[in-house]
Amino acid sequence: MRNAVFDLVKAFAEGNTAAILSQIEPNDPDGASWTAARIEKLLDNYFTEHTRIRLDPEARATKHTRITEESPRRWTYEQIL
Repeated sequence: MRNAVFDLVKAFAEGNTAAILSQIEPNDPDGASWTAARIEKLLDNYFTEHTRIRLDPEARATKHTRITEESPRRWTYEQIL
């Protein structure tokens, strides 16, 4: 079984905007569109303050994960990077 969240985090670590866009909803919760330019700006801002996104076992530890049930069959998954 593939780990979709890890695949998404890996795409962020690689700066692969096409892979990111293929794995997320087209709009954020406020209705704003996710575009390659928007994601690249977020990545640029992140990498201004950080050298990398960790992908090691410590980074994937459950203590960095939050799952919240929003409604039946809808969950919010948050992975702290």
